[in-house]
Amino acid sequence: MARQREPRVTRGIAYRVTGAAIAATLALGGTGRVAGNERPQADPRDWLPNTSDGIHLFADQLEPGYSDALVRFVATRYAGTQKMRREDNARFRRVNPRWVLLHYRLGSSSGPAAYVHGDRWSSDWDEVTRHEDWFLHNAEGRRHHEPTSNWDIHDLTHRGFREYWAGSVIADMRASGAQGVFADSFDAGVSGYGVTPPDARFAGPAPADPAAWAGGPTWRQQKADFMAYVADRFAAEPERFMFVPNVTLATTWWWPEYSRADGAMFEGFTLGLSPVDWRLAMNRALEFTRAGKFVIAQAYPRDAAERLFLLASYLLVKGRRTFINNAGAGVYFYPEYDVPIGGAVDPLPADIERYRWQGVYKREFADGLALVNPDDRAVSVGWTAPLRLVRPSGGGLVTDDSVRGGRYVGGTLTYEPVRALTLPARSAAVLLR
Repeated sequence: MARQREPRVTRGIAYRVTGAAIAATLALGGTGRVAGNERPQADPRDWLPNTSDGIHLFADQLEPGYSDALVRFVATRYAGTQKMRREDNARFRRVNPRWVLLHYRLGSSSGPAAYVHGDRWSSDWDEVTRHEDWFLHNAEGRRHHEPTSNWDIHDLTHRGFREYWAGSVIADMRASGAQGVFADSFDAGVSGYGVTPPDARFAGPAPADPAAWAGGPTWRQQKADFMAYVADRFAAEPERFMFVPNVTLATTWWWPEYSRADGAMFEGFTLGLSPVDWRLAMNRALEFTRAGKFVIAQAYPRDAAERLFLLASYLLVKGRRTFINNAGAGVYFYPEYDVPIGGAVDPLPADIERYRWQGVYKREFADGLALVNPDDRAVSVGWTAPLRLVRPSGGGLVTDDSVRGGRYVGGTLTYEPVRALTLPARSAAVLLR
């Protein structure tokens, strides 16, 4: 790699199988392996590595059949994944005993698409769809249906559905050896998502308006109540499974009570947002990371500039259980993941405005800093001592050819010495000292 100097490498350390990790595993099961869902701590999130130092990854979905070299690369660079069968996941857990698996389930809807059910790719749709009273219906008596993904929205107040969802998810997590569930599309019903008109309860901000729900619990309150029910069910199990919904950050009127969630995936994190919405999203993300929740910042950037915007925004809110993923299914790796930025200098603020500096947002780390300009105009900044501007090149889908000797060779980092910088509208930069 063409660099000014070889930086100190810190990535991946949290996931290496150290003597302490082996000892902890032996204490769990006495075999040197994690057999399934056992936990070393009372808090289920303590299974996760501490992300305070460096950049940490969580994979959206992996495929079976990777080579041993690729499995080792992934297991030592990522904290875990979702949507895997037990025997496939075991290959990663043998390398990394603290490897995390999340079971996948739609959070407030159901459809015929296959997922890992009973530790095999199948579906429970035939069982679920015959319970018509488990579903919400519009003013004409039709189910609320999302045609693109082909799922229908549930009545979250229905006791039978609640019991079935929690019970079947617990059984599936035990079958595959998962430590928690990723509840996808949990914001179904928000801003018309998956709603079949006519239904005044879902018009505009009505899902949060008590007047639209005839004095009963609003859709927002129903979501919070459902989370509380699932959290209580999970907490009563010896494994203390995690509940991790897919969360919308930037809808002003939509923000249920998330205190009972163990974490969240922020899909589409920060990309494509207006300056006002970016600030709202960042403050809501800080609410999660300040509380020590398990957070996955996920988006689908189109180029290196968008990747840096995602990365720097992630660094601004990163806490001790905060991960990034900027792709979908498969192993994707980008050279900027290896930037040795170190740990944050100051604790997380309650408001993103605390990071304001020379017209941008800045967070200091032991070995560098992250800058974000979310606004619609360019901003110029400067400093006294020279810093090294990180410039990534390459990266993407990882194959055996892009991993040699455990190192990623599919992309490079270069470092440009700078004393000043102009950040274009809606851009970001990462710099090292």
